[in-house]
Amino acid sequence: LLDMNEKVYLGGGEGLTPEGETQCGVHTFLVNGLNADSDDIMWKYFITPVFGSEEEGDEWTEPFPNMIAETGIEFQPEYNGLVGDCEVVEDEFWNLEPDQDSIEFNQISECLVPGMPWEVSVDVHLENHETADLHVNLQIGTGADVYLGDNDIYLNGKVFEVEQNGGNMYWRRFVARFSAVDTMQVEDYETPYISAFMVPSGDVYEEGWDIIDQEFTLNIQKCQ
Repeated sequence: LLDMNEKVYLGGGEGLTPEGETQCGVHTFLVNGLNADSDDIMWKYFITPVFGSEEEGDEWTEPFPNMIAETGIEFQPEYNGLVGDCEVVEDEFWNLEPDQDSIEFNQISECLVPGMPWEVSVDVHLENHETADLHVNLQIGTGADVYLGDNDIYLNGKVFEVEQNGGNMYWRRFVARFSAVDTMQVEDYETPYISAFMVPSGDVYEEGWDIIDQEFTLNIQKCQ
């Protein structure tokens, strides 16, 4: 819940992390003690990724502004006219057939120490292309929300050839290993992150990439 003009956070319903891997869902957010001018408030709904494995003890939730999707309401409700609560819709989650190309961060080394080797494990599903190039880039965030700005700094990247998944193999795993020389470039910065994306095989950056799919992980701990 935000102030429509100043974008100041006013409160909101508690976030929800469904159990297991789900693509679609319905959830009712409950907000108590709404105290704002009804002409100046807006709702913003967004989804942030959860990577890793709860079973293996390395699950993590990505922070804002790393959003998979976001939306808001299309009109301003007449809050002053409401009496009582809207009906709570029971939670429901479901999956669709896997028909999209996707990227999932599997594991990240606990600490990135400048001047020490460091690696990140990336899972990829390629459904709609025979081959693709996977780029795993180490970058520095500069945006208004610290990360994902127009002037973010590229430090180094690794490229892998990806083949279309077949049979019962849903994910293919790639490990991007950054050398001591690579990580030393992080020494003077506090906001490192990883950008992983797939493009058609042989695609080169001109005015932009022909992105098949892209994910970010901002949850990188810089250690000394």
